[in-house]
Amino acid sequence: MRELIRHIIREHISEQRVPKWTLDTLKKEALKYKTEREFIANSSSAYQTARRMGVLDQILSHVERNVRKKYNKQDVQREALKYKTRNAFKKGSFPYYRAALAHGWIDEVTSHMSLAYQTWTKEKAHQEALKYKYRSEFERNSNKAYEAAVYHGWLEDITSHMEYLGNVNKRLVYSYEFPDNYVYVGLTYHKDKRNDSHMKSGPVFRHMKETGLEPTRILISDYIDAQEASKLEIETLNKYITDGWNKLNTTKPGVLGGAQYWTPELVTIEAAKYENLRDFRQNSPRAYNAAKRNGWIPELGMSDPQVRWDYDTVFNLASQYQTKKEFADNEPGAYQFALRNKIIDDISKHMTPQKIKWTKELAAQEALNYKTKIDFAKGSKKAYESASRNGWLEDITQHMEEQFRWTFEDVFEIAEKYDDLTKFIKNEPHAYGAAVRYGWIPLVSFHMTQKKRWNDKDLEKEAKKYTNVRDFNKFSKGAYLGAKRRGIFDKITKHFKPLRTDWTPELIKKEAQGTTGRHNFEKKNASAYQAARRLGLLDNLFPKK
Repeated sequence: MRELIRHIIREHISEQRVPKWTLDTLKKEALKYKTEREFIANSSSAYQTARRMGVLDQILSHVERNVRKKYNKQDVQREALKYKTRNAFKKGSFPYYRAALAHGWIDEVTSHMSLAYQTWTKEKAHQEALKYKYRSEFERNSNKAYEAAVYHGWLEDITSHMEYLGNVNKRLVYSYEFPDNYVYVGLTYHKDKRNDSHMKSGPVFRHMKETGLEPTRILISDYIDAQEASKLEIETLNKYITDGWNKLNTTKPGVLGGAQYWTPELVTIEAAKYENLRDFRQNSPRAYNAAKRNGWIPELGMSDPQVRWDYDTVFNLASQYQTKKEFADNEPGAYQFALRNKIIDDISKHMTPQKIKWTKELAAQEALNYKTKIDFAKGSKKAYESASRNGWLEDITQHMEEQFRWTFEDVFEIAEKYDDLTKFIKNEPHAYGAAVRYGWIPLVSFHMTQKKRWNDKDLEKEAKKYTNVRDFNKFSKGAYLGAKRRGIFDKITKHFKPLRTDWTPELIKKEAQGTTGRHNFEKKNASAYQAARRLGLLDNLFPKK
C-alpha cells in the first residue's frame, strides 16, 4: 500500500515540477505581468534566470520597468548631515551612502562626522572603566580601552574600584529560599551572571512561574577554593533537607561544571605540545590563561616570539610592497598596527591604489580558483557580483560542482524512517526545510503522529486530573499552554487549591510560638517570616532588646 501511495505522490510531484527555463518560455512567462515588480513577486525563478542570461531587456520590453532613483550630491550631503558617524549613515540611509561611495563623494559628505575610533589616554580609559563592575565586563564591552590599559600598564590603577570575581579555581555557594519551603542550592564563579540565568530559565524560574512566589537569594560563602565550594554545596543542600526543606535541584550537587580544572601538572603537559608561547596561546587558550592567571608562565621556560611593533619597523616593512593588499596579506600584524594607530596613510603613500575593473575574461580566470559558486561568492565577492550583474555567471561557473538539491524521493526516503513529526523536524532539519520549502509536508508526513490539538472540552477534562497549577504545568505541559493560549485557563482551574498560604496575624502568631529569635523563625518558616515582616509584626513577636 505504501509503495502505491509513493508512486502516486511521485507522479503528482513530477507534474508540478518547474520547467527548465528557455528564452521562449521566459517570454511567455513575462507576458503574464504588467510591471517588473509583479514579475519579480510572482515568478522569481524566471526573473532570476532571465537576469543571469542577460535577456531582461528583451523579454520585458512591454512592461513598466523599475526605475532606480538618481541621487545628486546636494541631496546626499543633506541626508548625511543627519548622522554623526559613517556607520550610522550606512545603517540609516543606505541608498544615499551607496550613492556617495559610487560617485566618490563619501569623504566630502562625511567630513563633519566623528571617527569610529579614538586615542585612549589614561583619564579616558579610567572614565570608561568606571562604567563596569568587573574586569571581564570591562574587557568584553570596551575592548579597545581595556587593551590600551593593558598595553600602557594602567589596568591595576583604573580597575581598583572593581569587585573580585571567581574563576575556574574560585567558586561561591548560594541558595534561593522560597516562602513555600522549597530551596535551590548552587555554586558559581559569577554571582550576578548566574542570578540573571536563574531568572530566565531552570528550576528556580519554573518554580517562580508556577507559584507566583519570589525567592530570597542567600550567599552562603565568598569566592573560595573550587573543591571546598563543591563540598560546601553538598553539605548546605543536605542541611536544608534535614531541616524540612524541599529541594528544587534536579542535578547532583557538588559538580564543578563550566571548564577544565587546570592544575600546574596539566598545564605543563599541555604546554609541552608546543614549541613557543605564541603557539601555546593560539592553540590552547584555556590552558594558557590558567598559566598566566596563576603566574606559571616563567616555570614553563618557553620562548615568546611575539613582535612589539613600532613606527620605523612597520614603515620599513611597508616600503617593500606596492599595494595595500600585498602588505595586508604578507604582514597582517604590521598592517593591523598601522590601522590601529592611524599611520596607514603615511606609510602607504608610495603604494598604487588597486581597483580592478572586472571583464568577463578576468572574472572567468578568477572563477577557476573555486569549486562551487558559494566558495566563489565568499572568496572573490567583487568578481562574483560583477559576473552576476553582467550575466556572465552561468558561463564562467560551468566547471563548478553542482550544489546538493533535495528531490522529493530523497526527502520521502528520509521521512519514512520516522513515525513522529517532531522527531523528523529535530533529527533531519535540512530534509524538513526542503519539504516546507517545496510544499511536500502533507505528502511526506501522512504516516506520522503529530502533536495533539486540544479543544476546550479536552482541556477541561485534562485539568480535572490535577489539584494545583504546579502539577498541571509539570505533567501536562501541552494542555497547560493550550489553556493559556485559548484564554480558558481560569475557567477550567477553578477547583485548584492555592499553593500559597494566606498568612493572617493569628496564623503568624501561632506559627511563631516556641521560636526564639527572628533568625530561627525565618529558618523555621520563611513564608510566615516574610508575611510578618510585610505586616509589621516582627517587633511585637520578637521585641528588640
